[in-house]
Amino acid sequence: MFRVVSIFFLCFISSYASIDIDEDTKYIEILSHSTIYIDKTKSLNLEEVKQKEFKENDKETLAYGFAPDFAVWVKFTLQNTSDKPIEKILLYEHEITTDIVFYDGERKEIKGFYHISGRNSFLTPSFEISLASKEIKTYYIKAYSIKNFFAVKLNLWDKETLYIKQNNRQFILALFLGALGLLVIYNLFIFLSTKDRSYLLYVLYISLVMVILFFYRGLYYKYNISILEDFAKNYSITFPISIMVLALFIRSFLNTKQYPKIDKILYLYIISLALLIVVNFISDFTILGFTKNYTFLLILFLFSIITYSVYKKNRQAYLIFAGWLTMFVSVSLLYISIQGIFSVTDYFPYVIESGIFIEAVLFSFALADRIKVFQRDKEKANAELLIQKKYEEQRLKKEVREKTKELTLALDEKELLLRELHHRVKNNMQMVISILRLQSRNIKDKQLKNIFEEAQNRINAMSQLHEIFYSQEEFSHINSLEYFSFLIQEIQNSYKKEVQINYDLQCMLQMEDALYCGLILNELITNAYKYAFNEEIKDPIIDISLENKDGKYILKVEDNGVGYKDEKTGTLGLSLIKGLATQQLKGSIDIDGNNGVKAEIVWRGK
Repeated sequence: MFRVVSIFFLCFISSYASIDIDEDTKYIEILSHSTIYIDKTKSLNLEEVKQKEFKENDKETLAYGFAPDFAVWVKFTLQNTSDKPIEKILLYEHEITTDIVFYDGERKEIKGFYHISGRNSFLTPSFEISLASKEIKTYYIKAYSIKNFFAVKLNLWDKETLYIKQNNRQFILALFLGALGLLVIYNLFIFLSTKDRSYLLYVLYISLVMVILFFYRGLYYKYNISILEDFAKNYSITFPISIMVLALFIRSFLNTKQYPKIDKILYLYIISLALLIVVNFISDFTILGFTKNYTFLLILFLFSIITYSVYKKNRQAYLIFAGWLTMFVSVSLLYISIQGIFSVTDYFPYVIESGIFIEAVLFSFALADRIKVFQRDKEKANAELLIQKKYEEQRLKKEVREKTKELTLALDEKELLLRELHHRVKNNMQMVISILRLQSRNIKDKQLKNIFEEAQNRINAMSQLHEIFYSQEEFSHINSLEYFSFLIQEIQNSYKKEVQINYDLQCMLQMEDALYCGLILNELITNAYKYAFNEEIKDPIIDISLENKDGKYILKVEDNGVGYKDEKTGTLGLSLIKGLATQQLKGSIDIDGNNGVKAEIVWRGK
């Protein structure tokens, strides 16, 4: 009887202590069928730990938080119940545990996030297990984590089943990261067109989330990109950086400056977190754990800001709140799974990815709604601007009409005064001419009488100019043909000679220039009548031309008379002509006395 009980007891112990598998076993969870030992020194070797007392474990997942200062030993026994040798894959399903040591009898294999070499077949650390027919073997695993979150989860897989599962997982992760990448590119283009920094901060935040998922979901473990090796050892700093960027995004997007006290606290929180991140880089990440805890406080503060913005009916906050609520649910479900309370990931393994994607999409919708709000505000502003513009146009038209009326009255008064002034000047000059004529009647000396006549003609040249001015509508320029004709007519009346006058006048003259040209023309024509034509000249002709070339005026006076000799160049008339041309008109004069007199005056108009 005792022997039967002993055999039954041994069979019971054996069935509990070992995990039965065969060639048909596709998947089996290992950890809840294992025993564990906590090595608080992290220094025990295999022989030493075999002497320790392992405790039973009934949890499928063990989560110990961020980088605890102990190692966990896991002991389990596998028994091949079939008549054939079998090969299975032991999968350590926590991607970022830094150090994992696997003992298979005398064989020792080290893997983990800090021990990645070459490309790996799976997204998490894996170990090959081979059992001969009916073989029973005990395995040990030592695991701990430096700087990263530490959790233990062990599953035994059939190779083909695991390959199919992992390929499906990679495909879904690729779709997920591709969708996030499209959101990044889309919002980056919007930033380039709008220059709104909220879009840039959103792009940076989603990019950092993609980096975190690249490591957290084992893509780095599988592909082992060499350029990321140094960064991978401290990739956890990406989490505080991403939350800092998220805080900047929320501060910009929700315009927290409208809540001055909250904005000031948030600004100080962001600055302090940035300083902590810098200190981590300087101190080789010795305070990374504290920085992460500080980051979680910032997350809670950000959530309170978003909730307060919703309470204040900030339109921009609704979608952000929905995104954060979704992410909170996803993280909570993941935490429940990690703690072994209820394995949500067994039914929906992509709970965190889904939360992140929904959050990113809602944030993107919020940014799109921001464009709609800006567009609506712009249209409203444009409508108000059009109304204001119409009002301003009406006001300006009224003001212009009033100013125009005032200016017209002032201009009419000015023109009237100018006409009166020119008329009086002309009358005064005519009076002087009349006095000179009366005086010259009693003069018997011919030379003296000529002097009086020349004075009359010079004054008359100025008088005619004023007469033309007060008789025309426009005062800035004068009709050169009309003016020159008046002058020459008076000279012809004085000398009673038949001389053909030819005009080629192609432009008008400014008032001041016209006065000097009139005096010059008076002297040249008077000299021509007095000296140029004797009895030998049968057909006396005088040609007068005026033109404007590139802003330069050219006045030419030519006659076909006898010319003059050098001794006549010093006369008063010629001196007056040269003085008017060079000093008053600021031009040049060229007089040729051979074969008639040819005078050319050139000056630049004002």
